[in-house]
Amino acid sequence: MKQILALIGVPSSAGAHWPGQEQTPRYLREAGLVDRLAATGLQVMDLGDLPLVRFRPDRGQRQQQNLSAVVDVAQQVAGQVDRTLQQGAIPLVVGGDCTLELGVVAGFLRHTPDLGLLYFDGHVDLNTPATSSSGILDSMGVAHLIGAPGTAESLSRLGGRFPMLPVEQIALFGYNLHEMNPPERDMLAQYPFVHYPLSEVQGRPAQAAGDALAYLESRSSHFVVHFDVDV
Repeated sequence: MKQILALIGVPSSAGAHWPGQEQTPRYLREAGLVDRLAATGLQVMDLGDLPLVRFRPDRGQRQQQNLSAVVDVAQQVAGQVDRTLQQGAIPLVVGGDCTLELGVVAGFLRHTPDLGLLYFDGHVDLNTPATSSSGILDSMGVAHLIGAPGTAESLSRLGGRFPMLPVEQIALFGYNLHEMNPPERDMLAQYPFVHYPLSEVQGRPAQAAGDALAYLESRSSHFVVHFDVDV
């Protein structure tokens, strides 16, 4: 039986630095994403979009902007991922900002307790409300996944357990060392992440990817790939 890939659109920029990223699912569909996936031989089922949510400056919570909206979107993502997995399909979640990854992981954890995560991103997203200068939650996703001190409990406990993922189940891949602030550098040094910065990937991408894959397969029965185009 052919595996089904289920496309889930998340038109949200709730956790982003500015509005506009919520349009990503629509533009990718208009660019022919579904047809191009199908042309590779995949069976694709388009589940449509979750409700639209647009970023707004949150002057009441400057250190964790739009927290309630980000939590609501992540919970909806978790529910849709859960239902998709129950149907035997593989979720392909396309959205506007990196906080949706919290919902993706939460949904998968209902089926795969020993989940791994390949975090393919230009940033490590290890800021917290206490260390971020902007309060934009898009830059705090991994910190919430590992339950770092100072993170928002309503986000870090989305997966029904705390932390949502052990550090050893996450591979950080392709991030730019020059894009990290001092608190993120300190956290990266403090926690035992396996990580592949851009400087180590360039020139040997296939080998680095193979190493990351082998690492996750040795620790997880399944893993999720997070891909941020800024990489």
